[in-house]
Formats: sequence, structure tokens, C-alpha cells
Amino acid sequence: MKTKLLLIGFLFTFSIYLKAQNHQPILPVGANHQSPGKIKLKDNAKRLSNKKQNKNQEKVLTTDLMDSTYTWVWSDTSMIWYLPVKTLFTYDANNNKTLAVHKNWDTTVWVNQSMDTYTYNAGNFLTSQVTQTWDGTQWVNSSQSMFTYNANNKLLTDSYQIWNGTSWDNNYADIYTYDVNNNLIDEVDQTWNGASWDNVTHYVNTLNGTGLITNKLQQSWNGASWDNASQMMFIFDVNNNTTNETDQTWNGSSFDNQYRYNYTFDVNNNQLTMQGQAWNGASWDNNVLATNTFDGSNNQLTQQSQTWNGASYDYDYLYTYTYNGNNKQLTWMYQTGAGNTLVNDSQGSY
Repeated sequence: MKTKLLLIGFLFTFSIYLKAQNHQPILPVGANHQSPGKIKLKDNAKRLSNKKQNKNQEKVLTTDLMDSTYTWVWSDTSMIWYLPVKTLFTYDANNNKTLAVHKNWDTTVWVNQSMDTYTYNAGNFLTSQVTQTWDGTQWVNSSQSMFTYNANNKLLTDSYQIWNGTSWDNNYADIYTYDVNNNLIDEVDQTWNGASWDNVTHYVNTLNGTGLITNKLQQSWNGASWDNASQMMFIFDVNNNTTNETDQTWNGSSFDNQYRYNYTFDVNNNQLTMQGQAWNGASWDNNVLATNTFDGSNNQLTQQSQTWNGASYDYDYLYTYTYNGNNKQLTWMYQTGAGNTLVNDSQGSY
């Protein structure tokens, strides 16, 4: 019986994309100087919804408010769906999500697992998220994230702390810098050493005339200065959709190709495909293929990922979504791949 909990596919992927574009840039697959090989699916998930680079800080605000979500998991033994997880949401007068309570089913009753509490500034931008876990009788602090903004509501810092039993300990912090047009041009990531902040990673963005990132340089801190580590280069179509991304790693004197991603879009600028390829030293080899489908209202119906086996593509996973007449999402289903077949794994409803 499968016991792993699958997060809601579309929302999870989309949130990663927003974080990557607006908070923490996508880390190149070859950032750790790994040799060319299979592109990691968790890295590709960040690219499945990569329709455009978003230059604006996103509010945690939605017009389709969910009061709860339910997750079903497929039992290979019983050959049925069973319901182990649900999440209950609370919102403020501005439709900001203020509380999310996660519960597990223990075969007789719903049991508290964790709770996220959110706060916002006057502009409805997220300023903190506190996560607590249930110890059987009460909620206990676990971690918290904090966010600050400039006068234009652009993210200046985000930081993460862990509860030590009596107080909050620093863990990591990210610092962002913008140009006069409020485009993100610089990011420094730091970790806490127990007494002060240590530099870890530096990102430098090069922009085109419309403010889109054409080159993202990643550097690593050597204790005294920044060393090149990798770079990502982007090409766009006339609608500012990313049509090509090339990732390279630094070899000490120049950049070497690692991975390439090619994107296609429909007339409504919905991303239809993402083909990932790996550099073999002389040419590009097929690696992964992601395919999305949409209905006439631009609702995403499916999200599929496949891996190249040397002759054809094998299934990795498939998400399927349904909507009501008002284009609000009703259900999702997740299936895992086994060669050329798909196996039920989990599903959820709203």
C-alpha cells in the first residue's frame, strides 16, 4: 500500500514557479557541477508552468477561495481510493488566506497534524507564515518565514527561522535588489552560523529592454569573494514567452553547456510542451518531455512528464484536472508512470 502523501499537483507546481521567478530564482540543474545525466524531475517541475517571466511580486491572494481540500491515495492492495488527508482554510475580509489546518484520518476521526498561520501588510502582501505541529494536546511552534517589502511592494528580504523549544533560531535569509524600474537584478542568499550571517549564493540578472531576464549568473561564496558557478540564458518570443533556456556551468575559465529546455505555446500563450535535453560534449541528447493540455477557457486539463529511454519517451507521471461551469477547479488526479503505462497514485477534490 502506498503511504506517501502527494501534494496538489497544479497548485504545487505553480507556487514553485512563482517562488522561483519572484523570490528565489531557479537553480540550474548543473549548479553543483554534476556531470551531464538525467535532468531531475523536481527541477523540471519548476519549468512546467514557465509561461513567462513574471516581473511583479505576487500577492498571496486568490479569487477562487477554497474552504478545504481532500486528498485520496490509491491502495494497490485493496484497489480502491482511500481518504487520509484534508486541509481546512480560513480567510480575512480581503480574501487573504490566514489559516490552513492539515488533518490526517486515523480510521475513526480526523487528527490535527500541522497548522500554518499567515499575516499580511496593508497592501495584502504576505509578511509572515508560522508553521506549528500538533503534539496531541496543543499546537507547538515549528518554523516561520518572514518577508519585507519596499515602497513599491517588491520583496526586499525573506528569512526562515526554526523553533528551538523556547525561541526562534535564524536559519537562512535572502536579500533582493531592484533597478529603477523595479526589476530584480541581484539576490544574495545567506545562512546563519550561530552568531552572524554567512554568504552562500549570489545571483546577478541581466535584462533586456522590456525588463525580462536574458541571463542569470549564479556565483558561490569562497570565504572572501564570489566565484562563478553557473549561468542560465533565456530567449523569448514576441509575446515574451520563454522559448529557450540554456544552462551552463563554470569550469574555472569558461562556461560549459549542461542542459537545454525548449518551450512551445498555443495562441493563448499557454505552455504546451517543454523538451529538456542534456549536453553530451558534442551535441544535445533528448532527456525529458513535459506536455500540457488546456480547454477552451484556458483551464489546464493535463500535465504529463516523460523521460527519454534512448528510443522513446516513458511516462513519469500524469496530472488530470476537472472544473465546473464557472472554471473553478473541482478535482485532480495523480498517476505515476511504469514504462508505457500509468498507475493510479492519489487524487483530491476542493
